[in-house]
Amino acid sequence: METRRKWKSSYSLYVKPLVLIMTGVLFVGAAVAITTLNIPVTVIPSQNAVTSSACSGTLTLSGGPAPGSGTLRYICPPSSGAFTVTTVGADTPTFSPPPEITSVAYVSHSASTCSGSTTLTSGTSTTLSSTGDFDICANYSCPTGCTIPTWSFSWSS
Repeated sequence: METRRKWKSSYSLYVKPLVLIMTGVLFVGAAVAITTLNIPVTVIPSQNAVTSSACSGTLTLSGGPAPGSGTLRYICPPSSGAFTVTTVGADTPTFSPPPEITSVAYVSHSASTCSGSTTLTSGTSTTLSSTGDFDICANYSCPTGCTIPTWSFSWSS
């Protein structure tokens, strides 16, 4: 009887706290299961670039063209970039070059050549990712010599 009483009292010493702990764990588990959060789709619109030009619309050729084919670099006279980006973002170039021009691109005005320039497609939005002055680069092909007529280039947001 004495052993039974000792067992019963030690049983109640350990069982009650164990039951309380297990009940607490169940409530915490239930609280975690109830705390599901659904994050909505968030669309962040692109920012439009801001471009300008100090040229009043007239660019000049930097350097002379090589016979046959090569790259023309257009700047703002006497020595500024063809256009300036004051706010980075998306912008759409529009141009319709003559057939002798095979591709159009832009490069930082501080670059020594058009090597590494960013190619553009007329009517297709592009991201202007840095501010500063930039020049227009145009690859040409005139294997028998030619005169490239005037053409225009513009940015629109």
